[in-house]
Amino acid sequence: MLVPEVRAVVYETIVEWLEEFTRFASNAPEMEKTDLEPAYVPEGFREEHRDAGELMSMILYANEDGHMIIFESLRSSDQHSSDNEGREYAVVRLDGVDYHTFASLEDGKLSSVIWDMDGQRYNIMSNISMDEMLKVALSVGK
Repeated sequence: MLVPEVRAVVYETIVEWLEEFTRFASNAPEMEKTDLEPAYVPEGFREEHRDAGELMSMILYANEDGHMIIFESLRSSDQHSSDNEGREYAVVRLDGVDYHTFASLEDGKLSSVIWDMDGQRYNIMSNISMDEMLKVALSVGK
């Protein structure tokens, strides 16, 4: 690492990695995990798999067209990362909650919506439209 050219390449690589991810961390106090889930999923989707642990819960929904919705829930005091590469980032504020959207710029790739609510961090990943993903997100806890 004493060679300036090697250090420059390593530094550029680390910066590139960091620029391709958005990290969500919180100073929120440790809270118990809740079991909220979407009250709405688009027509034709059915639950395929569910995994609930002490730190995180995940539900996988799928339809016959090969589309899927992955819903994750974890305590907001835990850190979460989202890949930015090939996605357009925006913040949508609805009902007093900031929804961080990562819309895929490539067909077939997963988009995601991440938000914090009542001490929980939620993440939805899917290849459905962002409008439908936001409807699913808004239905959590309703």
